[in-house]
Amino acid sequence: MRRISALQRVARDVPLAIAVAESGVAKECRARSPVSNRPFSQSFSNMTTRDPSASIHNRYYAASDVIPIFSRSNTVARCQHTDWDACEMLRLQELNEARQRAAQMEKTMRWWSECTASWREKWNTVRNERNRAREEGQSLRTALIEANDEIDRLQNAKREVEVELARMKAQMHALVKERIANGELLEPNSSPPQVPVISVDEQCQARAEHLHVATNTDQQSDQYDFTSSTSRDYSSVFRSGHRRENAESMENLRKLETRCNELQSEVRMMEAKCEELQASRNAANEEIEELKKCQEENVANGSLQKHSKEIEAIKSQRDEALNEVQTLRMEKEFLMQQLKVLKNTVEHVEPDPPKPS
Repeated sequence: MRRISALQRVARDVPLAIAVAESGVAKECRARSPVSNRPFSQSFSNMTTRDPSASIHNRYYAASDVIPIFSRSNTVARCQHTDWDACEMLRLQELNEARQRAAQMEKTMRWWSECTASWREKWNTVRNERNRAREEGQSLRTALIEANDEIDRLQNAKREVEVELARMKAQMHALVKERIANGELLEPNSSPPQVPVISVDEQCQARAEHLHVATNTDQQSDQYDFTSSTSRDYSSVFRSGHRRENAESMENLRKLETRCNELQSEVRMMEAKCEELQASRNAANEEIEELKKCQEENVANGSLQKHSKEIEAIKSQRDEALNEVQTLRMEKEFLMQQLKVLKNTVEHVEPDPPKPS
């Protein structure tokens, strides 16, 4: 870079030296040579344009630019002017192009930032949905555990009620037998009483207990007869108490069965909801995997494109620098040739020193 800057300074200073030398030589030639009335600049320009082999490519020269100060030729494509405004115009044009490229790059970076923001927003939405599904599944799982505990508790209560009912039936049978064994005797020549015999149905969970009264008579045993009034009182008391207990137990059983059915329906609904949540969770996981793959592909493609663009930009900068160095070298050689030509011309034009008389 230092060499390039030095060459640029040389290329900037050499035309000024050429112009100064040309003006000084022209004045001296006009003063010393009365034969030639042409200015030296015209002869110099004619002399320099005769040699097409000394032409070089000017990097500030464009075929599409219409600038009247250039003297163009089909065979000569070198810089033949000293107007720096044209070069400044070209530099401004290059600056405008660089600004346009920078604006385009800024648009591209803004587009990439918007894409990144949209992807980040999508990821946040998916993450929030996943967390919401997890929390909902956890709450439903907790509700299912509580419902199962409630069902177990109610089943235990139902079994306890059944055991208590069976115990009460056994006590009732024992009490009836004891009352029958310890009952009063019947009067002689009286009709045999109707003794109530209570039979209990074993399947007490589905329906109420009914008392069936049967009459056991023994016409030949007169010593152990009961009175009809006492047996009727006993039967009415036991029947009413048994019916009351059976009604209460059946009511409790109905309530327990209703509650069990409700809990079972809730459990089924919760299981269905859990299945739906599991399906939605699987779908969300699949979508997340697809989004991850797309993001990885986009990142890989973006990095490759970015690296390729950077490599191309570096290559173009290197080529431009090499072309600039080559152009500066050729300009330097051309200027050195012009200086040599000027020196030779000045040496030939100088008159011989006057001879002493």
